[in-house]
Amino acid sequence: MKKKTIIILLILMIILFIPVVDKTSQSERVIIDNTSREIIHPDCFDENEHSNWIDEVTFNNALNEKEYDILGACSKEKLPTGKTSIFNRILLK
Repeated sequence: MKKKTIIILLILMIILFIPVVDKTSQSERVIIDNTSREIIHPDCFDENEHSNWIDEVTFNNALNEKEYDILGACSKEKLPTGKTSIFNRILLK
């Protein structure tokens, strides 16, 4: 019985602490500037200079399908790329 409990706890810790989820949700809505091919976080919209050719899409669409870049410092801070653990994701949200 003790052995099963230890194994279950180890598996749970591995699931919670290994980086497996994206730092930024792929379904998060972002603004893209089609002229400069830039991704802008909505909170950073007024800080950036942008053209009139803008659109709203998901982060996944902008980053992977359209292959736009995150250029502004504010947007880079609010839209981190890479993986994080489930535990960190829960704590940060």
